Amino acid sequence: VTLERSVRSLRERDGSVAGLVVYLRDLTDSLATERELLAQQAKFKAAFRHAADFMVISRLDDGGIVEANDALCRSVGRTRAEVLGRTVLELGLWADPEQRGEALRLLREQGTIANFPFRQRHCDGSVRHCLLSASIVAIDGERCVLSTARDVSERVAAEESARELTQRLQVTVAALEEVNRQSAVLSEMRDLLQTCQTPEEVNEVAASFMPRLLAGTRGALYRYNAGRTVLEASFSWGDRALGEAVFGADECWALRRGRAFHVPDGQHPLRCAHVRHLPRGGTLCLPMVARGEHFGLLHVAFDGEPQTDPAQFAGRESFLRTMAEHVSLAMSNARLRENL
Repeated sequence: VTLERSVRSLRERDGSVAGLVVYLRDLTDSLATERELLAQQAKFKAAFRHAADFMVISRLDDGGIVEANDALCRSVGRTRAEVLGRTVLELGLWADPEQRGEALRLLREQGTIANFPFRQRHCDGSVRHCLLSASIVAIDGERCVLSTARDVSERVAAEESARELTQRLQVTVAALEEVNRQSAVLSEMRDLLQTCQTPEEVNEVAASFMPRLLAGTRGALYRYNAGRTVLEASFSWGDRALGEAVFGADECWALRRGRAFHVPDGQHPLRCAHVRHLPRGGTLCLPMVARGEHFGLLHVAFDGEPQTDPAQFAGRESFLRTMAEHVSLAMSNARLRENL
């Protein structure tokens, strides 16, 4: 038991001491409460100082920092003594000062904010994604702000990676669906081509199916004239002119070389002479050949973005080559029927 003692003397009228009054007060409970309060303060101070999150106590009126934990000091690359008394703006903590203004506005209106997203600038120059929670508190009669910021950069990066993966998967699924659609249409075209009796019928079937098979492109099928001196456009698709409607075989690199000629993008220095303007996504010229006989040329122009994925690029060229082979073979069969 802890007691507090106080003594008061009792005096006669002449001033002499007649006796003493002794007061005893039991301080056991109050001392225990004080010790508990000090222990709690020590625990709070330790938790505040060593917390993994950034923690700051600052004055509401001018933003001056009155206390900061170790995590905050490490993030700004300064000692605690260098941090205290300065403002978060002076320390450059907010990558976007406008975000701080919005946070303060909400804090003044509501008295507290939770999980406010902001970007914090680290001492190494990197910018971290954080969530801010803050409350207005009174300390020694002065209004202050107790702020806690949690670094969620890894979570944000993981979410962004997940979004990108989802988008890539969606693109892949869409591409597979398009491949399946093209395969079905190509199979239908092939079946019809096998029943064509004349080159004119082959031309009609190809003209009907190629715009469906090559949606989003422009193109034309060119055939040799009767004298095999020039190539003439049998049909075309797309909403803009491709180039020359009639040209000589020496004006096409694919016909000169006897194999496909691909221009990858609109900035390529080399193009066929029959192409007036290179589209952004480049062009592809495919000779129409079957059983050693040359029938003409399939020319396709791509107006979209240049294809940078090697696998998709190879798949696109393979598909066009297969389509050209079906048409060429059908022309060869129709020619044979006419000669029988």
